[in-house]
Amino acid sequence: MKESLLLAAGVLMAGLSATPVYAQNLTAHVDDGFFATQVQLDYTQINSGGNLAAFIPTGSDSEVCLVNLGDSGTLYGGQISPPVCIRRTYNGIKGVVVLIMPYVTPLLANVTVRVTLYQKGAHFYGEPVLYPSL
Repeated sequence: MKESLLLAAGVLMAGLSATPVYAQNLTAHVDDGFFATQVQLDYTQINSGGNLAAFIPTGSDSEVCLVNLGDSGTLYGGQISPPVCIRRTYNGIKGVVVLIMPYVTPLLANVTVRVTLYQKGAHFYGEPVLYPSL
């Protein structure tokens, strides 16, 4: 019994050492560090289409961006869509547009939404302004 257990352990170890390691050829990229912030958006960023479209200057033109409603998602329930972030240059300034669309009813005239925002390579997060082009 003891001999067969040792034999099984030896076969297992030999199998593990013969298994190719696929991650060897992956290249790690130097990240710019994780620099995120919370941004409060409000009714002043509602465009003519009834969507909340806010441009936030960041100084970065990376396509990699993430945005999350956080607690605002529970506050508005199913009334608003999950937010989307899109890289844009507006008036010569690099940054992102955060877009939130109402599902059924228009956004309230006094709406405020707090989002967590990240864009790779962001140097700063400026004050949000209306982005009228969406």
